[in-house]
Amino acid sequence: MRAVIIGTDFMKDTDGTFKVLETNTNVQLDTQWSINFDSTSFENFVLSNNFTEVVLISNENSTSSETSHTINYEINEIRSINANRTENSLPTIPFNFTFDQYLKSFLSQSSIELTTITTDKTSSTIPFIEDTEDKLIIRLSYDTTALIDDNYARDNWGFLKLMYDTDNNSIPKCYINDSEFGIDNIGPTLRDNGNHPNYCIKKRVTPSANKIYPILLKVSTIEELNELKSNLEVDEYIQEYIFNSDDLFDGRLNTFRSIDLIYGSNLDIINLQVIEKTKILPLLSSADFDDNNQVQPWDRMRYLEKFYTLSSEIAIELSATENTKILLPNGTTKLATGLQIGDEVKTLNIPNILDDDLMSNLDEWSTSYDSVINDYQLSSTFLSHEAITSDYYGVLVTFNTESNTIFSDVGHAKIMVKDGENVKFEKYGLLKIGDEVFIYDTNISQLITTKITEVNFRFDKFTAYTLDFEEIDWFITMEETENQSRYGLITHNYTYDCRYWQAQYFSGPGYCVAWVTCAGGTLFTTCGWNSDYFGGCSRTVYGKNAAQFTYLPGSGAIANGAYCNTQKSDINYKENLTLLGVSENGLNIYQFNYKNEEGLYQGVIAQELIGTNYEDSLFLNEDGFYVVDYNKIDVEFKKLN
Repeated sequence: MRAVIIGTDFMKDTDGTFKVLETNTNVQLDTQWSINFDSTSFENFVLSNNFTEVVLISNENSTSSETSHTINYEINEIRSINANRTENSLPTIPFNFTFDQYLKSFLSQSSIELTTITTDKTSSTIPFIEDTEDKLIIRLSYDTTALIDDNYARDNWGFLKLMYDTDNNSIPKCYINDSEFGIDNIGPTLRDNGNHPNYCIKKRVTPSANKIYPILLKVSTIEELNELKSNLEVDEYIQEYIFNSDDLFDGRLNTFRSIDLIYGSNLDIINLQVIEKTKILPLLSSADFDDNNQVQPWDRMRYLEKFYTLSSEIAIELSATENTKILLPNGTTKLATGLQIGDEVKTLNIPNILDDDLMSNLDEWSTSYDSVINDYQLSSTFLSHEAITSDYYGVLVTFNTESNTIFSDVGHAKIMVKDGENVKFEKYGLLKIGDEVFIYDTNISQLITTKITEVNFRFDKFTAYTLDFEEIDWFITMEETENQSRYGLITHNYTYDCRYWQAQYFSGPGYCVAWVTCAGGTLFTTCGWNSDYFGGCSRTVYGKNAAQFTYLPGSGAIANGAYCNTQKSDINYKENLTLLGVSENGLNIYQFNYKNEEGLYQGVIAQELIGTNYEDSLFLNEDGFYVVDYNKIDVEFKKLN
């Protein structure tokens, strides 16, 4: 018997009815999943159907006890909705149990065998599992071949049309301009939400750019609404924003999520859990609107529960804010805003780490704690390129430690932490209470560790910086405790992310090798005996061309580098866009031409990747616009004529 777990989101309207917003497969069962999970109903279902095997198909994130998003802060208040259940009907599941651990514990008390299959987190299909009457196949992973996933979870239009045709009052009023899924029940009376947004513009396909969509609006006249309708992009739609100021928790608006198991050929349903999840920030008496009546970025988190940085005009990776204090060799500090090219700063020489951004994948690097704490040496490094500044609307992360120190930075900044008996670099946005971080004590000139005792987040507008130090790629950022500057974190550079390659040269007296940045669109070339051609790039100086030359002396030499497939994909480069279709992973595929250039091309719009799982494919070019590494997405960039 096949089954899938889905999550469906609702808003409670002012008349007491619940309006369904969307449904999702690939539901992430993180550390909150066990709150009020109806294990009694689930276990009775499993035990009463004479199953001999349960197969759980999940991806790398869906059953993890850790957060799967780069910035997915657990600061929403989550309340369980008990309905008619009693406390006695809900056996306690250990809070730190993942779903697969729970299944293993539960099934170990029976004769039912458990098989777990883990798919890649970006996988669009699942392995074939033969369906039999005595086998329960529970799917958490996304499967593009499944009707629920492809027609309803990915395609919001298909889901909303299905719900509307069943009960037109079950969804917020919508305007969808489509021959198959069209809905138009907005107007002639406008929704009145007072000084708050009353309509929103959404994208048809999930995932979408969550830093931009939904676009929250205050519409005051039918003429304004009609103008919005006429100016929609081909994959956009308008929906009422459900706002109910009488349904607040701790001053914050709510979203309700129902977790359900759908099983069998009749699509029967077992409700596993209903939770109430608040928005990030408390509600104010009115929203802050811009000149186009859109909610300002810093107010979006009062109305939306998804928590992402919201600017589409910044470098994706950042390493400092305007208040970041950086330790100098003489023991004084300098703000990031005051650094100049060539400035020397204090750092540590850490053993067993590659000192080249390009050659090392920092997310995967680790080394032993003993080697770091026993063998590190004091050193210095220099700012090699001008700091890039960005006006940033987004998350500022602040944490306190048991050493009574306070540190603050953007969520992307990476610091050195202790991970069991190992050491790694971790992003601010993923730090948790109890994590152990390395700090340099300037009073005793030693590297020590301390535990995080508190983590706080705020959504704000500030100036952020991208820094690049050489030859050592990390520096020391000092605490922001008032009237105190004793401890500093080991903070890593911005890291340019190219795919690694290695080329083997077999014979000949030697080779002259040259390559330039792939952001410039040039090819890796070789000259000399038996020359070959490769696609690749050297260390990127934030989109500026930088050449590197290497001599490879004779037989058996190896060249190392990184391969990128970056193309100019910012919407500002393009014109005459036509939607061709959607990739398996839900990315829009467009036909377009570059402004003032001949030829048609196929590719994506960079801005649509912001806030999705594919945001790390974006890089900022020297002209301030985005390029995309197509190796990291499932869309092919190609010239059509």
